[in-house]
Amino acid sequence: MKVGDEYQMSGILQTPCNFLIGASSQSGKTFLVVKIIESHEYIFDKDIEHIYFCYKVDQSQYEPLKNNSKITFHLGVPNRSDLESWNETHQG
Repeated sequence: MKVGDEYQMSGILQTPCNFLIGASSQSGKTFLVVKIIESHEYIFDKDIEHIYFCYKVDQSQYEPLKNNSKITFHLGVPNRSDLESWNETHQG
């Protein structure tokens, strides 16, 4: 819904969910991901309990997110053991 000059989003995506963002170099992937995380309360239907942020290359844009206790950064693609451990840690 458009409110003034901005779009008001509320609960558009249902949680839990997974994202895979892929695009060409310099296309704004990092910017998009950071904005989704920063605006999560407007985008998802429920509060985010925890985010597992998997990445290939560390970037300075991630720094503000690294202070957020709801986000675990993981270098590389998680293996089965990682996924099972994360699931056990955050089962509700």
